[in-house]
Amino acid sequence: MTSAQDAARVVSASREIAAPAGRIFELIADPAQQPRWDGNDNLAEAAAGQRVRRAGAVFTMTISKGAVRENHVVEFEEGRRIAWLPAETGKRPPGRAAGGSGPAACSSRRCG
Repeated sequence: MTSAQDAARVVSASREIAAPAGRIFELIADPAQQPRWDGNDNLAEAAAGQRVRRAGAVFTMTISKGAVRENHVVEFEEGRRIAWLPAETGKRPPGRAAGGSGPAACSSRRCG
């Protein structure tokens, strides 16, 4: 695929989980918990204390190959919606120019 095709590709999945939406949201909003539930096996760890609380926040993750990835929160509604775009440290996420709106590709989680 070309980079333009990659930017336009959207992948989504859903699953019903027998747990309160608030509990699920807390797992998603706390980056330190993500390696436990993400399932893609490329996340090694995230430092504690990075709980997402607003759009515009940035949290970091260390991937299994040792690189650090920044995640820029582009959507946030406490208890309901969270979305972020990954980027190399110190760079803007791909497909998101200065002042741009909306994610080109997004790790988005919706609860409730």
